[in-house]
Amino acid sequence: MKILKVAGLTALLVGAVIVGASIHPSLSPQAPGQAETIAPAEPPRHVFLDLAWAGEAVVAVGENGQIWRSTDQGETWSAVPSGTDVLLTSVAFSTATNGWAVGHLGTVLRTQDGGRTWAQVQLTINRPAHFTAMDVAFADEQTGYIVGSDGSVLQTRDGGNTWQQSSPAHASYTLTGITTLPSGLAIVVADNGHIYRKAPDAEHWELSQSSYYQHLFGVVATGTEDGVLAYGADGTILLSEDGGVSWEQQKSVSTTAYHAGIRTADGSLVLGGDSGVIVRRHPGQSMFYLEPGHPVGAVLGLAERPDGTLLLAGHQGLGRPAGNGYQFVGDELGMTGYLRTLQLMLLPETQHLLTHFASRTRDSTGNPGPRWVQLTATAKDDQSLLAPELLSQIQSLQLALNEAASDRLFSVTSLISSGLPTQRMQSGFYQHHPLFWTLQNRTYDEADDRALAYQIRINGADDVLISRDRKSIHFYLDIHSASPNPPHEALAAALRFLEELRATNNQNPESGYQIQPLQLVSLTATQHLAPEEKSQPAAKHTGREFPYVYVLTNSTERYGCDNSRLVVLAPKLELALRSVAGVQTTLSVAEIEKRHRASLHQDHWKWFAPGLERYQQAQYGSWASYGCLNPLVLIYGQPGAPDTTEALSAVVREELARLGARDLVGELQITAYRRTVDTAPTASSR
Repeated sequence: MKILKVAGLTALLVGAVIVGASIHPSLSPQAPGQAETIAPAEPPRHVFLDLAWAGEAVVAVGENGQIWRSTDQGETWSAVPSGTDVLLTSVAFSTATNGWAVGHLGTVLRTQDGGRTWAQVQLTINRPAHFTAMDVAFADEQTGYIVGSDGSVLQTRDGGNTWQQSSPAHASYTLTGITTLPSGLAIVVADNGHIYRKAPDAEHWELSQSSYYQHLFGVVATGTEDGVLAYGADGTILLSEDGGVSWEQQKSVSTTAYHAGIRTADGSLVLGGDSGVIVRRHPGQSMFYLEPGHPVGAVLGLAERPDGTLLLAGHQGLGRPAGNGYQFVGDELGMTGYLRTLQLMLLPETQHLLTHFASRTRDSTGNPGPRWVQLTATAKDDQSLLAPELLSQIQSLQLALNEAASDRLFSVTSLISSGLPTQRMQSGFYQHHPLFWTLQNRTYDEADDRALAYQIRINGADDVLISRDRKSIHFYLDIHSASPNPPHEALAAALRFLEELRATNNQNPESGYQIQPLQLVSLTATQHLAPEEKSQPAAKHTGREFPYVYVLTNSTERYGCDNSRLVVLAPKLELALRSVAGVQTTLSVAEIEKRHRASLHQDHWKWFAPGLERYQQAQYGSWASYGCLNPLVLIYGQPGAPDTTEALSAVVREELARLGARDLVGELQITAYRRTVDTAPTASSR
């Protein structure tokens, strides 16, 4: 079983597969005919959820305990130690120096120097087990609130020195947002549509809204004495002009889910949401209109700069205005934030290794590792292969490949394919997400091209299934046969067909593209390599060295595993493994769990973290084998780096000891795979 099989324009047009401190690139554009590999530097992978000003500095918080700080209005950022690795959901400052950040597992952090240093606050009051703090807000220097799961509200009246429980009666749902009005009135919203209000001198909360079908994610004061705006899923925007006594639905050009809201200096209200939607309602207007500069991915946090422009936190990380759009930290050379995760999920190395480990026959057959054929089509005359005049030709190439695939010669993964792939990472294993177009019987214009480019990028397909300059499209082909190991005859027959297809196309003067020499790519487990092969430097192709890929697996093969402990440990092990010399990047099973967990909470990104729920095999697809998680982390080596299996194994042992999980040392193992590429396979290639 394969996971995340994106197949192309039709896959992106008919169904989308969506599988979050310094600056660094991801996959760089490939030379014609060159097999994909990972560039030496790694861009930031963090999803950020909130922004707040601390005097003239701005502070951002996000996943893995990330706190970043900028003193030049978001032009550059530096990471600040937080002392935690949990998801931080919100940050607020009561003065230019005193601030608070909150997050999962009841985490509360405090700074008294404008965000330069942070210390964890140990609250002594009783809270529900695994309390998750969702938002923090201060009415003034003394009065503040923290809201979160299980209907919990914590309140301080002495600047955060002490906190008391102040929860609404009978509230059990997650409280997702809080704000205070100039009068001191506090307004709280919940993910079940409830809204609560409390006057500064009142002891109890009053329920002012009880709609169960409007999932609310946040609330912001409008600037008037009693004005407040609540927002959430399905385009929900509610306005109250009487301090939350009554609410009225507001109009917007978009029905996306809204996750962030601010009031700007000119009195405008700005909301950020899924799919990069940013809407603004200017003073005196009655409707929210789209802002220009549409970013890619969900907008989860907003802050206004002194010049009136916006800083963004979200799906891609941290962004600032640039040209007619937004530039995110590290995106000048590749994908950042959650887009990078999607890109790694689409790598053929990832897909093939997951499939390889999901196979029950991999050990009994002694199969050394997966292999596939790459076919690359490159445009002539410096054109885009997605241009209308070339798109039909690329479709014809796909049809020819599909016809061969129907004879079980091979299967194809590409941008162009049929079917409706499962949207596992976006909405859970069993849900689908159809898009809007079909390429049949309609024109394809510039607006379609822009929309398609957005879908390609949001799905992580850039530099994996298609180059960023749109001049090369890659097709990955798996050779089929009746036996577990494809025999020489099946491979030879496939290569003969592909070479004939290549020759026919390249000799056709009317073809707008060339098919580059075929490549046979292999990932071979190092235990299957001869000693002299292990000692050789990594193979080279067109000047680029190909890395090792390592797999950290749960070697225990039994049914009915409860892997919740491993899911929680996976991101901690992943961070430790990234620090090993020679490692380019990593991808853990926790990435699936994080997005799946958020989807269970109506796609609320403040749940974007591995949970403690019992492991469910279906949601992990090929990450699961024999009912157990296997593998746990994929580790991609840097180009030219030697085999680092021993160093990686040592780090795993040390980290398990640090985490109090020595009992797992014997259950986890690392297997190294070496990538080799035959740039011109022939019919006799084995």
